[in-house]
Amino acid sequence: LAHLCAVLKHTGGTLHLGASTLDNRDGGEIRAAQIRLDTLSALTNRGLIDADDTVISSPLVDNLGSGR
Repeated sequence: LAHLCAVLKHTGGTLHLGASTLDNRDGGEIRAAQIRLDTLSALTNRGLIDADDTVISSPLVDNLGSGR
């Protein structure tokens, strides 16, 4: 799942994303009160992951460049 320079915003409850791989590219934003990100192989973040509570389950997490 590639998240290309857009805002993914969830209001109310938990935003749960599950994928084989997740690539939040530069300029991409994932926002919610609570976020749960599950990948089978890798999560790459060059953008923004913003939540009060964040849970990441992945064998490999790369927070690169301006990743926040």
